[in-house]
Amino acid sequence: MSQRRVRRLPLCPSLRAAPATAPCTNRPTPLRDGGKNEHWLRPVLDRHQSALRRTRACLRPSLAIPHFSSPSPQNSPHHRRITTMPSFTTAAKDEILSNKAVRQHFPNQQSFGLMVFSREFSVPKMQMLTRERRAAQYYSQLVQSVKPMAGTVTLREEKLSTGQLAYRVTVDDMADRIDLYNHFAMLYPEGVTFELLGGDEGAGAFLGGVFLACGTLSDPEVKYHLEFAIPREELLMMFVALLQDVGFSPLLTQRRGQAIVYLHDSTQIEDLLTFMGCPLTSMEIMNAKILKERRNAANRASNCDTANMDKVAGAAAGQIAAINAVGLDSLPEELRALAELRLQNPFDSLRELGQKLTPPLSRSGVNHRLEKIIDLAARKD
Repeated sequence: MSQRRVRRLPLCPSLRAAPATAPCTNRPTPLRDGGKNEHWLRPVLDRHQSALRRTRACLRPSLAIPHFSSPSPQNSPHHRRITTMPSFTTAAKDEILSNKAVRQHFPNQQSFGLMVFSREFSVPKMQMLTRERRAAQYYSQLVQSVKPMAGTVTLREEKLSTGQLAYRVTVDDMADRIDLYNHFAMLYPEGVTFELLGGDEGAGAFLGGVFLACGTLSDPEVKYHLEFAIPREELLMMFVALLQDVGFSPLLTQRRGQAIVYLHDSTQIEDLLTFMGCPLTSMEIMNAKILKERRNAANRASNCDTANMDKVAGAAAGQIAAINAVGLDSLPEELRALAELRLQNPFDSLRELGQKLTPPLSRSGVNHRLEKIIDLAARKD
């Protein structure tokens, strides 16, 4: 039996136990949270999607949302309440956050992926910046559960330059940042390996934490695309090697100087979502792919039917013009009956015309007689 290849994946050259500091007596004051062709298929898939959403609602317990001091647009009398569907990124992250089994059995792996791949993870600065409020709140709860904290954790709502809302979570006290840094340095002193993560389940929990920190998933109706925006260059090759070790083939690119690891293959995206603990989101990707394939097949069939109808109509127009040019009285008896049928049934196919003759005539026989009429018209001209 072949052995799994073991590869030691250094987290980062600088991840070593940080020196402990004397207890800080000047603690900061705790801060509050700042501030047409698929008509027959669509109903079936809609019902299936509704069942999936109901299942997800049962699996995802509601999470208390912190109160933000900044004014909310919902309080405005001119605000209209609009219900919108969550993005696929939000759905996947909510599913990871609702998976209690992973948090119970692999807490270190998931928290390790979340914290290390967040915006900053160092002794000078430790913070997460995300557009997902539940992910930000989970980070805040997580850092306080890993080690007893002497200082505070601040969660703020802020607006990005793009106009979107984001949530920033920071570990405020230097002593707490050192404790958290040392905690993970001692868990993985020689770097991350498949075995140290606990096999497939531990690696899946770790990747789920990374997705919470820096992952996004596109709408499959638009394109198949799952990506991780790696926050620091020293994490890139470790992460790519781990994905390859568990059977995936990631692609690399850069966007505004930041390394991006991504997948375009829909099957690999579905498998990775399931591996990270998002089976419901993976099923929704599959459903979207089925609907897209059915729609494309229906469009191809419709285009083929339209092309055939255009071809029949064009041929019939030429035949009728030839009959009118020759004249019914000028045609032999065997051709006159067929010519009359063609004038009366301009949209019938050759086979349908042949079945209306007495006695019936095959398609090739009808075509042969119509060709004779066209030849007579050409000679007359």
